[in-house]
Amino acid sequence: MPYIRSIAFIFFVIILFLAFFSFSQPYGFTSEFLWWAFFLSLILVLMSFFKNFFLDLVVLLMELFFIQRIIVLNFWPEEMLYSKWLIVSSEDYMTSIIFITSCMGAVFIGFFGANLLLGKKNNQENNENFDNVNLFIGKISFESLFKNYALLYITMQIMQLFLLLFTGIGVKGYDFDMSWTIFYRIITFFDNTWFLAFIVLLKKDFPPTINRLAKYSVVIFILLLFLKTAKGALVSVFLTFIISTYFVKHEIPKKYFGYGFLIVLFVSLVYYPLMLIIRIGVVGYLYEGAKIVESIGEELKILNFQVFSSVLKFSLRLSEFDWLVAFVNVGREAFPDYIGLKVEIFDIINTFFLPNYKPIDTSGYIVMSKLMPMVFYGASIEQLTGHGENMGIAGMAYLYFGFIGGIVFFFLWSLISIKLLQSKLNIIWKILFCQSLVIIFFVGGSFTTLVKTCYEGYLGLVIVYSILKMKISIT
Repeated sequence: MPYIRSIAFIFFVIILFLAFFSFSQPYGFTSEFLWWAFFLSLILVLMSFFKNFFLDLVVLLMELFFIQRIIVLNFWPEEMLYSKWLIVSSEDYMTSIIFITSCMGAVFIGFFGANLLLGKKNNQENNENFDNVNLFIGKISFESLFKNYALLYITMQIMQLFLLLFTGIGVKGYDFDMSWTIFYRIITFFDNTWFLAFIVLLKKDFPPTINRLAKYSVVIFILLLFLKTAKGALVSVFLTFIISTYFVKHEIPKKYFGYGFLIVLFVSLVYYPLMLIIRIGVVGYLYEGAKIVESIGEELKILNFQVFSSVLKFSLRLSEFDWLVAFVNVGREAFPDYIGLKVEIFDIINTFFLPNYKPIDTSGYIVMSKLMPMVFYGASIEQLTGHGENMGIAGMAYLYFGFIGGIVFFFLWSLISIKLLQSKLNIIWKILFCQSLVIIFFVGGSFTTLVKTCYEGYLGLVIVYSILKMKISIT
C-alpha cells in the first residue's frame, strides 16, 4: 500500500525525538514508556517494508489508533478519554505499552508463520473469476449478481431514506420504531457488501447500465451515512475503497491518497464538529421545536470550529489506546463473570435468528458496549440510552485472555487473517473478510460483530441469488 512506509517512518521519527529528549509533560508518560513506544513504532516501520497488504493495514490502523494517541497524550495527558473518572498511573501506561508492543511482535511472527505454511507461490494470489462467483449454494456471473443486488439495494435504501425522514435523526444515530426492526436487519445484509459497487467502478469493463447502478449505489450509501450523522463515515468509505482497489489489482493514482488526506482533514476539522451540532441541535428541532436555534448557538460557542479543538476531538475518536489503558487500570475483576467468549458465543448463535426471537436468553446480561461507560465513568444504564463504546481488539484481547493469552491471540489473528487473504478465495469473500476480520474487528474487538458482518453479508448475496433463480424458474 503506497505511503504506508512513509507514514510509519514519520511517526517513528516523532516518537524517537520524544524518547531521546524525554519530551513529556508533568504527570504524563515516563522516559521508559516513550522508549517502549519507540520499539513499537520501530516494529511498525519494519512491517511496512514487507509489502504485505495485511501488515500494511495493521500498520495504518496502529498509527491511527495508537501511535497518534501516544503523541497527543504525551503533550496533553489530560486528554486521556477517562482521565476525569479514572486515576491512571504510570504503571498502567507501562503495562499497556508493553502489552501492545508484544502483540505487534506476535503479529509479525504470525506473518512469517503464515508464509511458512502457505509458501511463497500463493503469496498475494487473488481469484478474480467474474464469470462464475461461487456462493457455495451455486455459481453466478458477477455481472448478473451485481445487477440484481444493486436494484434491490437501491430500492431498499430509498425506502430507508423515506423512513429516516419520518422517524427522525436520533441523538445517537437514527431512531426507528421496533416494528421496523426486521426491515432494518435485512437492510444491513446488503450494507455489508456495498463494496461490490467499488469493484464495478474499479474494473471499468462492465456495461454502462452496470456502471450507472454502481454509481447510484455509492451515492445513496454515502447520503444515508450523512443523514444518520455517522461521524466516521468518510473514513470508512475511504478504507473500503483502498481495500477494494488492492484486491481488484487496480493501481491507485497518487492523487487519491491526496484526496484521502483531505478527507481526513475535512472529517476532523469540519465534518466531526458539524455532526456533533446536528446530533445535539437539529434533533432538538424534531422533538423540541424552536430550541434548535438556542442549541446550535450554544454549540457553536463551545466548538467555534477551532482547528486545535477539532483535531483533539478527532484524535479522541481514534482512542483505542485509551480503551486499553482503561482495561488495564480497572482490571478483569471490575466486570461481571459472564463477560468473555461465553456470552459472545451466545450472542453469535442468537444473530442467526430473527431479532424478536432469541433461542438463548441473554436478557440478564449487559452488553460490553454498555458496561464500558458504566465501569469506566460510572454511568447508569438509564443514562446511556443509545450510547455504546467499543473494546477495540487490544482491549478485548487483554480482558478476555490476559497479558500472555492476549499476545497469543494476536499471533493467531495474524496467522488466520493472512492465510485467508492470501488464499484462492474469490475477491468478494476476501474483501468481506478483510473488512470484518481486520478493520471492523480491530476497531470493535467483538467476535459477535465479526461473525455477524460475514454472515449477513453472505446472506444478502444468497437472497439476491435466490430471487434471481426464482425469476428464471418463473420465466
